[in-house]
Amino acid sequence: MRFDNLEQFPLPVQNALKNDSYDGGIGTDISATSLKDSARIPYLKRNNPDHVREDARNMILPLFGTAIHLIMENNSPKDWITEERYYAVVNSPEGEKVLSGQIDAVVPVDPKKAEKFFGKPVPKPCLIYDYKVLHSWKAESDMSDFEEQGNIYAYLLRQNGFTPISFTIWGFVRDWTNALAERKQINPLHKKEFKLWPEKKCEDYINERALLHFSEGEPECSEKDMWLSPSKWEAKKKGHVKATKLFDTEREAQLWIADGDHRSTAGTTIDDWNVTERPRVRRRCEGNYCGVAEICTQFEIYRRENENRTEGK
Repeated sequence: MRFDNLEQFPLPVQNALKNDSYDGGIGTDISATSLKDSARIPYLKRNNPDHVREDARNMILPLFGTAIHLIMENNSPKDWITEERYYAVVNSPEGEKVLSGQIDAVVPVDPKKAEKFFGKPVPKPCLIYDYKVLHSWKAESDMSDFEEQGNIYAYLLRQNGFTPISFTIWGFVRDWTNALAERKQINPLHKKEFKLWPEKKCEDYINERALLHFSEGEPECSEKDMWLSPSKWEAKKKGHVKATKLFDTEREAQLWIADGDHRSTAGTTIDDWNVTERPRVRRRCEGNYCGVAEICTQFEIYRRENENRTEGK
């Protein structure tokens, strides 16, 4: 891996980034985190190894995550299974492939309590814990993008004789303050528990993702893969540089102006405002968080279309 902007950091940080010890697992064809992610990114990296670059600045926060994982692993109860990698075989157009995932913690559950939960005895009942370093805005969200990861882990555990009950994210909120806690009821260690999907739904999802990753040809990134920003409408008073308020729809913005309840809208009419849709942004691509944006034709077409649209105004 080649890094940009690495030299601006002290040597210990440079060495930590260059000597990343992450192991995807011996004999693994695809990891749990890769399976749920874009199929295009690994395709481009495999076929353009000399062009893959990573901005070292994007790798500093993951170092915090590495430190948190080490602390949690070293201080877990002895009967917890921590940082263990599990394997399973999945079908693909290229034949059987090995899927693996390293789970932060598999927490055993009292078999009698599990029997009450399931209504029957089950083998190796457990909870799945995953540790994240989060921004407060992420903790405020429903964090639904982590749900797929948890269900892939559940699939792996079932294939290895366990009976998972739930998946829990423990999020360390990196920008937490007392004021934030009072205003938004966010704890410095934020807990989000997910119910697991039915086994059939989980298996169908994994087969669908394997089909996408191992089919012939160059896959396309979805809106989710590109971290496409949600559609928003802005209400900006004419003559002002910044928008006063953002809305999910044009209609909501127009009604807000018509109501005149806000101090900014009092005494105004719709003719005093500009209501326009903000361009949606492919945040992952434009920040090159994928490491291959510079060689991605899908992103290049998007950039050209944006340039033509701007020039046409």
